[in-house]
Amino acid sequence: MQNISARLNSKVLLSIATIFAAAAIVLGATFAFFSDTETSKDNTFVAGALDLKVNGEDDPSQIVNITDLKPGDDYLIDKTLLVDFNPAKIYVHIKDIVNNQGTQTEPENLEEDNTPKSDIQNFLTYDLKVQDEVIISFQNNVLLPDAVSCWIPLGQIPGNQNVTVTQSFHFDKDVSNWAQGDILTFTEEFLALQINDPTIPTTGENVWNPDTKSCEPPPVIVSCEPNDAIFASGFSNVAQGLRKDGTAVLADRSDPNDATGAPQSLGNPDDTPVVAGSFFSLGFPHANNGNVPGTLELSFSEPFFPNPSGSDLQVFEVTGGTYPEERVRVEVSPDGTTWTLVAASALRDAPIEISPLTSAQFIRLTEASNIAPFESTADGYDLDAVKAFCTEAD
Repeated sequence: MQNISARLNSKVLLSIATIFAAAAIVLGATFAFFSDTETSKDNTFVAGALDLKVNGEDDPSQIVNITDLKPGDDYLIDKTLLVDFNPAKIYVHIKDIVNNQGTQTEPENLEEDNTPKSDIQNFLTYDLKVQDEVIISFQNNVLLPDAVSCWIPLGQIPGNQNVTVTQSFHFDKDVSNWAQGDILTFTEEFLALQINDPTIPTTGENVWNPDTKSCEPPPVIVSCEPNDAIFASGFSNVAQGLRKDGTAVLADRSDPNDATGAPQSLGNPDDTPVVAGSFFSLGFPHANNGNVPGTLELSFSEPFFPNPSGSDLQVFEVTGGTYPEERVRVEVSPDGTTWTLVAASALRDAPIEISPLTSAQFIRLTEASNIAPFESTADGYDLDAVKAFCTEAD
């Protein structure tokens, strides 16, 4: 019996060992599944190109070459524009007009009578079209000088396709002998811009307005970002008033420079503590000064514009603690000569709108407080600074 039991125990142990070995094989096994890998090599960016050709050339010379211009003549000059590779916005720009007497003839000398005249450009009517689209028509009566130093948009042209631009020059039929032999030269340039380029190619010059059919100053792009805000930086026409008791305003409140630049106050109703020498007091009217309220004109380094989402100006006034209402009359001007009232009685740090003006560069502030509730030594509206929020974008 003992031998049988021993043999059974051995078989059981062997079976258990076999099971553990099989389990170890299963747990340690690696199973394969379907898979696939694809690799894309040499991925590349290649910048596109935009290359404008005029009559198939870069910088062609003397496209307009009229050598026998006579009164009543009409000349149509065709030129072909081609932008290689990509579509583009096209502008034409005429500049650098130069005229001279050229070869003098006897009839010219007799008519000019020792007073030379050579301005045939003022007797040339100019018109322009692209393919069948008229940009400037003869009926618009645009003289050549009216289109000079002016960027004229020709619209968009597709890439790799010839487009014909026709310029017409019409010489006034009433021109007489004074024009004989006169010479007129000018430079003409064509500019191609990428379609989504927002640039207006002004370089300080005018842009053709298709609605008014005239060259006008380019539109101003206004920015109201915090970095574009400016403070009044100069002053003129200072006429300080007096204190309520008729005495002069204290010296540390009488320097107009203290009303320029960034404020020392925060634009809050209470500016305690008041920083001495940091503001200019306009001063009250008084019999001692002919009852004239104090006034100060300030200037900005550049024009400012209406703010579409907030106030156009903020005037910073200094008030220490509880005090009667200090008010100011506000006028603005684009040139420092013609003034528009925008606030008859603005309270302390009140925001200011410059409507109906579309821009300004000067501000005039005049004392407008009710003098009655003030103490005898009060000196009126205390001006720390003036801030304009919107200027021309850089």
